[in-house]
Amino acid sequence: MRRYFAVLLSTLFVFGCVTVQNSGERLSLASVESLQIGKVTAPDLRERFGEPSRIFPLSSEENAWYYEAREGDHFVQKAGFVLSKGTGLLLTASWIPTGQDPMNSRDIALAHFRGASFQIRNLGPVASHEYSNEVIYFDQKTAVSIRVNQTNQNVIAISFGDATIAHTNFR
Repeated sequence: MRRYFAVLLSTLFVFGCVTVQNSGERLSLASVESLQIGKVTAPDLRERFGEPSRIFPLSSEENAWYYEAREGDHFVQKAGFVLSKGTGLLLTASWIPTGQDPMNSRDIALAHFRGASFQIRNLGPVASHEYSNEVIYFDQKTAVSIRVNQTNQNVIAISFGDATIAHTNFR
């Protein structure tokens, strides 16, 4: 689960990056959701979505790739991917709903995943003097997580992981 949180947290810190938009397939929740975690490779992502807007190391074993899209007169991050440096395999994929995206609503996002049985985890303290108002809805069977701001019920990110290891990492 650390990977899921790492991509979500790093997504928030890099949200303001402005670079050139990729030239591949249009990013959408459906296109991100359809990726096969643990089977898709870095070349597959490049072929499908073009060059990422930004790549940076998350750890000695993982890289984060960010893709941006134009909204109005500026670029916003729309997707984030964590890939293994050793194998180049996709470890997690995240969709970041922004603007008028219907998935920006907690209720719509939860309803999208029919049959999911979400557990809720309050993030709680994130620093010695800071308490997060965010919660994560996580389905262990599908390894889907939805990060939500409790104040306005807006979705921050929807992430997809490997269901074969998800049950051991979510606490």
